[in-house]
Amino acid sequence: LHEHYTFSKLMCWVGVDRAIKVAQHFGKEDLAAKWIGLRDEIKTTLIKKGWSEKRKSFAIHYGSDDLDASLLQMTYHEFLEFNDPRIIGTVKAIYKNLRKDYLVQRYKISDDLGKSTSSFTICSFWLVDALYSIGEEKKAREIYTDDVNFITSTKSYPSIIAIEFPEKLQKRIHKKKRISPKVTKMANKIGII
Repeated sequence: LHEHYTFSKLMCWVGVDRAIKVAQHFGKEDLAAKWIGLRDEIKTTLIKKGWSEKRKSFAIHYGSDDLDASLLQMTYHEFLEFNDPRIIGTVKAIYKNLRKDYLVQRYKISDDLGKSTSSFTICSFWLVDALYSIGEEKKAREIYTDDVNFITSTKSYPSIIAIEFPEKLQKRIHKKKRISPKVTKMANKIGII
């Protein structure tokens, strides 16, 4: 808990940036001016310390090379331009290293619950949004389509899906409009629905 997590710093930047915009909207330029330096300092520090040169990506915390899918939200919050090589590098690194088919892990490091073996399903939609933002529309559509097919075929969408979800079962779910009781029982047994 002594690390400076990059996503937390991003949210600090977002908070100050939005406070500035609200102040400007209501004509409080003097108040906005007081916060601009803080916003810029947070951004400069995050870029300098949150970047992993080894991964060519922003990392989970300052000084780390581990990835964190929550940093896909940099595109949503417009932290940098969509065509910035650091944003493109981050999205591509997460696509390559934290994704399996349409499932995306938040990260692969060990936490209080041990090493992550499941996808955090909201990450799939963060990845769709980020891919679309950097111009990777085909990849974004593929992941989105698979996510929607999973939801349609299971009539649910759990917040966590095991990454080791059996491929045979996965293919079967995508091909059928409804799930047989046998498949439902198996899916329940392994904790995906």
